[in-house]
Amino acid sequence: MKNLFNPFNYLMKFAPRKCSSELKTKYANLKSNAKNCDNSTDARQIKIINYAKAKLASLQEAYESLLAKMETLYKHIDKLTKNVAKLEAISSTLEVLTNEKSFF
Repeated sequence: MKNLFNPFNYLMKFAPRKCSSELKTKYANLKSNAKNCDNSTDARQIKIINYAKAKLASLQEAYESLLAKMETLYKHIDKLTKNVAKLEAISSTLEVLTNEKSFF
């Protein structure tokens, strides 16, 4: 049986962790910078921080959703692979039976 592409492993290997960690770093930097600014800059920094929080939350939700879909897809691929193996076994059995009948 062939080694099929495993989308779950692919997703785990190339997941958008870098983007997520970059947003977390930006959020931490903006939060620390906001403490050392005047009131007008504080308001601007707070808006930026809230935007970064929303973007990070959205990215994490999208990642979790994609991960769940990939797990489901992997389970379906596994089922299909098992069904193909069963069909190949049935096919080879039928070929053997056909050859035996033609021999007699």
